[in-house]
Amino acid sequence: MMNKPFLGILFFITILFDGGSGYALTWVSVGAGPEYFSWKEFDSAGRQVLEEKGYRVAAWLHLDQIRKDPFLFGYSGKLYGGSVNYDGQTWGGTPVTTDTGYSGLQNEGSLTWRYPLPSGLLLDLKTGLGWDRWRRSIKNPFSNSDQVEVYDIFYLKIGPGVSYPGYRNQRLWMNFGGKLPFYTFEDAQINRLGFDQNPPLHPGKQVSLYLSMGYQLNSSWEIAAVYDSYRFSPSQKESVTQNGTPVGTVIQPESSLDLYGIHASYRFP
Repeated sequence: MMNKPFLGILFFITILFDGGSGYALTWVSVGAGPEYFSWKEFDSAGRQVLEEKGYRVAAWLHLDQIRKDPFLFGYSGKLYGGSVNYDGQTWGGTPVTTDTGYSGLQNEGSLTWRYPLPSGLLLDLKTGLGWDRWRRSIKNPFSNSDQVEVYDIFYLKIGPGVSYPGYRNQRLWMNFGGKLPFYTFEDAQINRLGFDQNPPLHPGKQVSLYLSMGYQLNSSWEIAAVYDSYRFSPSQKESVTQNGTPVGTVIQPESSLDLYGIHASYRFP
């Protein structure tokens, strides 16, 4: 499962740095900052049955380059993690308050079509292809064995953007649009909870929104505010047994993820 995404990313980065291909590396930046994270789950009647919320920390690398006007190619890699509050329930419905640890890696390649307007503004149409992988570890208050889930989300995104070059290397910019997962995979590891099986779950695919806006202070430093999200409808149902006895079905319920962040980045000349 993981070999193909890694090979795809390696291929993309190889193209970026292949000077003989006609690409020109425009800039490289690194950054870090806090993120406010919210994950919610809902039952079949639409009632909220779980919420995780709290702050995480993220660090990333971004590359941009131009091959031939008006196209701009880019790559973003992001590492993130932290512990958030969990307010939910057990498989049997018993209310539980605990903590959830998150760690993840996100990779995204982008292609932007840029058009300069007479006013001096730059109008963009940006498309992206991404892979987001995270590990969710819910601390079990009744034992030393945490409930661990691993998600792999592959998505497409598209949206407009606008920027104003300004003066003395200053720049204002904003991007926004929609994001749609095209492949979802969840390893819920329920065999660690006493079930005989561990069927893969595939959360349903729904459109969500993203927004980012920033200000380039000078030739090296930039600050930005971002909003990102996912929306998942319920996964398929899978029958499971315990010690060979049927005990019902498992499902990943309807879920939503919202992320609000602010970060500072340093651009290398």
